[in-house]
Amino acid sequence: MAEDDRAPHDGSQAHGPLLRKLSRIIELSNAETSCLQALHSNTVTFEPGQDILEEGRKIEQAYIQIDGWAYRYKTLLDGRRQIMNFVLPGDMSGIYGGIRVEADESVAAHTRVKCHSFDPVDLIELFGNCPKVGVAISWLVGRQDAIMSEQVLRVGRRTAYERTGHLILELLNRLRHTGDAESRSFELPITQELLADCLGLSVVHVNRTLRKLRENGIAHVKENRILIDDLERLINVTEFDGGYLEPHKLPPKVDQALN
Repeated sequence: MAEDDRAPHDGSQAHGPLLRKLSRIIELSNAETSCLQALHSNTVTFEPGQDILEEGRKIEQAYIQIDGWAYRYKTLLDGRRQIMNFVLPGDMSGIYGGIRVEADESVAAHTRVKCHSFDPVDLIELFGNCPKVGVAISWLVGRQDAIMSEQVLRVGRRTAYERTGHLILELLNRLRHTGDAESRSFELPITQELLADCLGLSVVHVNRTLRKLRENGIAHVKENRILIDDLERLINVTEFDGGYLEPHKLPPKVDQALN
């Protein structure tokens, strides 16, 4: 393939957070970038509190989130809710709709959320026509699995202090990969109730834990923004290893097979 047919790896031609994210792990040609951009033709907006996907309902559309915060969740019959993780710009939802009819979890908008929507069956055609894009999207799915594994460990074994600090670091790293965070701070437009449902804590316990982080000079919240005052200390306290979030280049054998 001619060199001038390559899209710059620095993401300068990335027209959205998904392409910016994928450009960190793989070099896509202009044709491959066009394959991905074909999923971006339709835009839909969800208002705060509106379900994007609903557990048990047919998946009609898949989504690429381009703005706003959403969250994946499951509920018990009595209304108790567990938030599995937060859905951020560059994340995808409903992509299994081509092979699985019903959603096994719900996704709801917390802020106003803007997405590109597409028929999930389109992914099957895309994977056949643009296998490199398919591999890159598979990497995203694998990273979601890694985030879920950390969530299980976080809620199951970490203390409230460790859970809160670990989630802060996870969100910081995820947002930095799409250019939506500074080196030690990011917008946190979520309530303490949402944090509680994500961390398996009460709202009172979350409030107490955030206050303790502030009093210890590690991190604090100011006007819906998290500011990390002592990053190294927070990493040490939470035993945070961000390797599960880092974009890695494809193994040489995989890259050769795709070229």
